[in-house]
Amino acid sequence: MKGYLIHGEGFKPLKDWYRTGDIVEIDDQGYITIKSRLKRFAKVAGELVPLDLSEEVASECFGTSNLATIATADPLKGEKIILFMSEEGHSLKTLGAFIRSRNLSPLLLPAELTLIENIPLLGSGKTDYVALQKQFI
Repeated sequence: MKGYLIHGEGFKPLKDWYRTGDIVEIDDQGYITIKSRLKRFAKVAGELVPLDLSEEVASECFGTSNLATIATADPLKGEKIILFMSEEGHSLKTLGAFIRSRNLSPLLLPAELTLIENIPLLGSGKTDYVALQKQFI
């Protein structure tokens, strides 16, 4: 990245990045793709586990995006991942087998699966993780 385009001021070169808390990927052409937020991680057994990736894997396994994950304290591992879904008929056993079949980290497997009526949403239609955390933890 060479700088920022400031409205009314034009292009301003930069030496450092602005710290947004985003996790990004930079491709070969220098394009930046936002992958996740730094706060959307669980620290399980000393390892940072991206909650967005845990959701992505569960979504692929179960064929639905109507799910959400949060991290909560765990006395043995520091934190644990809880998967919330509003559809019945899914299991952590199935998800665990899916994760193993893809040679993914077993840390992506949530410790619990909780069925709820609806995944709370913000006005923007995105998952309201704060409400989920307050309501169920």
